[in-house]
Amino acid sequence: MLSSLPIQLTQLRYQFDNQVTESDILRWLTNFDENEWGMAIRLLSEVQFFSEARCGEVLARGLTAIIEDYKLDKVYILPVGSVGKSGHMIAFSTHKLCEMKALKGKCAVVESIENLKLENNTSVFVLLDDFSGSGNTIAEFYNKILPCLDVNQDICVLTVAYMRRARLRLEREGLKIYGVEQLPAFAQRGSVFGYPLNMKIMRTFAQNYGAKLYHKQGKKISEYTGPLGYANSQSLVCFHHTTPNNSLPILWASKVVEGRAWIPLFPRFEQNRIDMDSTFERRKYYWASLLQKLGLKLSQCTKAGFDKDRIKLIGVIHYKHQNRSDAYICSILGISLYEFESLLNEGRRMKLIAADGNLTPEGNDIYGRIRKADKNDNSYRKFNMLPAGMNLYIPNRFLGLPRNHTISDQPEMETTILGVSVP
Repeated sequence: MLSSLPIQLTQLRYQFDNQVTESDILRWLTNFDENEWGMAIRLLSEVQFFSEARCGEVLARGLTAIIEDYKLDKVYILPVGSVGKSGHMIAFSTHKLCEMKALKGKCAVVESIENLKLENNTSVFVLLDDFSGSGNTIAEFYNKILPCLDVNQDICVLTVAYMRRARLRLEREGLKIYGVEQLPAFAQRGSVFGYPLNMKIMRTFAQNYGAKLYHKQGKKISEYTGPLGYANSQSLVCFHHTTPNNSLPILWASKVVEGRAWIPLFPRFEQNRIDMDSTFERRKYYWASLLQKLGLKLSQCTKAGFDKDRIKLIGVIHYKHQNRSDAYICSILGISLYEFESLLNEGRRMKLIAADGNLTPEGNDIYGRIRKADKNDNSYRKFNMLPAGMNLYIPNRFLGLPRNHTISDQPEMETTILGVSVP
């Protein structure tokens, strides 16, 4: 197991679109006994991770299918829930899709329906969410807005992923759902873990640790988050911007278990995501002062302190440099889609952000100068977690493999865990 671990960690990093590192996965593995790492990695290999690019692909296919199925002139897309909820988070990706050549003029994201004049019989109304586990949240939202819609209005649902149970629930409301259907991880038939014996071993593994993280709350199973996810959903779905509580808690929980803090790999809560990438949060005002000292044009200070929008723009540049998705950036910085677009436009005006939303060479240069000045500043010591004068030792070889090892350096290998072959 240990001899093949570096290769498996690299494979998982690519599977998760480089949104987590080998170190992140290794830290998550320390939640378990070392002799259980094989089962933990086997479970990770079946996680359905939806990066921003993959979300975009699924949503684009869904919108195209809706246009073809309904054959109407206009598609109005309404995020489910209030601002800040998952429906509005995935609206960031959908808003950009509406500008694509194939969809431009046909689709539009709307914030509310109160002041929207729909053209009866020529438009379809789409309820948007990133995930549906039981279908209850979407059904409740649908019934809430139903009085505002025309009785003959065509309505459907678009998600990135949904559980089969959600589809059946929404069909009872007369709603068709588009997206990627998922089965429970430990379904009696069709489990991703194969034969019943292997499935039961994996279920027991997830159940035992999940029971330490979440216990029954409420009279009905549909009312609580349990060891295998909300309402026993047994989902393995994770997103680039969040993780639904329908997924197994061992993937996203952050509770203290037996005196130790559980380390999530796909955090559900904003603070946990900040903790995983706390560089900007810890250093933002210091970086702003460095910009001013360096005389860089991004810096702007008033009598009341540093301009908040400029601080946020520094944050956008920081997370863009790390290839974070737009939804992730909005979530971390606590800004809306429209505020984010405003920051991007300001960055474009200053020639720091390109038309495609990526950093320009000048943007990368400014970020590099900030980090270089940060590193060279003597006051940096007080921010360093290591004692003064102590250097961090990084070995040249790990488990017999060089530090710069890549998966292409080795012949193809196969590891068998619980009787199932893992590439």
